[in-house]
Amino acid sequence: EEEEEEEESEGEKSKDDNEDDDDDDDDDDIIDFVVDEDEDNNSKKRKRTKTKLNEELIQVDFDFCDMREKDFHAVKQFLLPYTNGGQYNVTELADLISNQVEAGTTIRIDEDNVVGFISVLHYPSYSKTDCFKTLTHFILDKCKDKTKHETLEKMLKDKNKPLGWVFSERLINLPFQVGPPLNKALFDDIKWAAENSESDKKDLFNFETFLFVTYVTIKKKRGESNGEGEIESFSSSSHSNNNKNSKNNKNSKNNKNSKNNKNSK
Repeated sequence: EEEEEEEESEGEKSKDDNEDDDDDDDDDDIIDFVVDEDEDNNSKKRKRTKTKLNEELIQVDFDFCDMREKDFHAVKQFLLPYTNGGQYNVTELADLISNQVEAGTTIRIDEDNVVGFISVLHYPSYSKTDCFKTLTHFILDKCKDKTKHETLEKMLKDKNKPLGWVFSERLINLPFQVGPPLNKALFDDIKWAAENSESDKKDLFNFETFLFVTYVTIKKKRGESNGEGEIESFSSSSHSNNNKNSKNNKNSKNNKNSKNNKNSK
């Protein structure tokens, strides 16, 4: 009887160990996303992600900060591959984005280490610049569908519905959970800037439509060449800028698409 009790006890222990192992396996590859509030300066700026991979816990804190002029070089590096290796005036574009401090957010892991950013530029105001001439030709050339091409072209030319061209670039391996709060931060910035900017800048934040250019992966059929993929579809979002809320603290951001390794834009 004692031997049977010992065997049953060992069996229950083994079962418990297996359940613990299963729980450990379930914890792998789980990312927790939380927001720490800084009560001293009434801001929400710290985004924390925790990921447990192969039984090792990795914790990284991300700061969402205002765009600064000295972020020019970091922004430029993210924008270099924007046209899939095509030549364009990336210096001019990076300068426009980094100098627009009213609306734009950078993601940092320390003071000078920028791992991503988001911003929006008023297309009607900058459409004649060298960089936007090239970018306009680039996306129209990618949109091969005749109907969609005409719709996109009309959106770009319609000055009655000002278009905001959104630039959202990040390191490939950033957690995707940074996306939603980063997007929210941009639209909070737009509302704040439209209400609080100097009078000669207010029109730069008056948008009716937003254009997001993103990466897509196109699966090639057997026998197809390895040429560049084409845009199968595009989407735009309309946003009415009512400017009902003003932003109280612009020192650090309230809170956007982590980019996977894709083949074509």
